[in-house]
Amino acid sequence: MIPYAKIVELPDEVGDGGDVTDFFVRLGKSREDFLALLQQAKPAPPAPEIPRFVPKTRSTDSRERVERVKSLNPIAQIVGQYVQLRPSGSNLVGLCPFHEDRIPSFTVYPATGTFHCYGCGKHGDVISFVGLIENLNFGQVLDALDRFNYQHGAESQ
Repeated sequence: MIPYAKIVELPDEVGDGGDVTDFFVRLGKSREDFLALLQQAKPAPPAPEIPRFVPKTRSTDSRERVERVKSLNPIAQIVGQYVQLRPSGSNLVGLCPFHEDRIPSFTVYPATGTFHCYGCGKHGDVISFVGLIENLNFGQVLDALDRFNYQHGAESQ
């Protein structure tokens, strides 16, 4: 959560699913009306505490860790959490999450553990996919995928 963030509650007249545009356009409210709402904003609740994960065994060889993370995180399983995939031969295709896509141009190759978008050119493996989609650096991706496996019981396999 963003520090010092506040939550502004729009009036009931905006309706379910309404937004700031509805406040100004549909209800005809002014800048001053909105500034008054901002004065009533409440602090955002604190972000939930996430327990720090420490793996049972930490490999000193980063290549071993990368290979372990890749083997415990099949690309189709991870990408499938972000993209609706459908079979196409031995591969999977879907709409690319990295650009506006109406015709599926995003392909996952489970046999090689890679992906490629024929629309925008993004490509890589499960680690680069998570880094791109979540805007994380390499180390953060490894930690996140380790944590995912720990929470989903893959560590015990």
